[in-house]
Amino acid sequence: SGMGGSASGSVHSQQQSRLLPPEMQSLEPMQQMMTEQVDKVTLELDGILSGDVELGPAEKTAKLAGLKMQIQHLLLPMVSSQCTYLASVMQAGTDAGRNTAIRRLKLQHMQRSLEGKQRELRDIINLCNEGIEEGGA
Repeated sequence: SGMGGSASGSVHSQQQSRLLPPEMQSLEPMQQMMTEQVDKVTLELDGILSGDVELGPAEKTAKLAGLKMQIQHLLLPMVSSQCTYLASVMQAGTDAGRNTAIRRLKLQHMQRSLEGKQRELRDIINLCNEGIEEGGA
């Protein structure tokens, strides 16, 4: 069987996922992808702003503008659509009387984590803007 190493965390995640409605479980891979994307952008930004990456002023400005676009048009909309989705899941669960205390807690934590991501992305956009302004100075 060519299913190498995937079994290790699966029991835990199965237990975890019992607490989450199925529509929430589908968010988990999305959140993982988001985190990876945000980390990638953050690392790239750090390289540009710290001067680790050798760039001329015009190149630097272009790279920062590109990152900013990526965040504004790809990452932020992804996060806000997840927030919207989460809110509707919470509402549906409440309407159906399905939200146990622990489930509500899980959903609220997920919501806070998404809101944190939104703030983080907005802060990163501000850093891009500062870098762009410096580049243009």
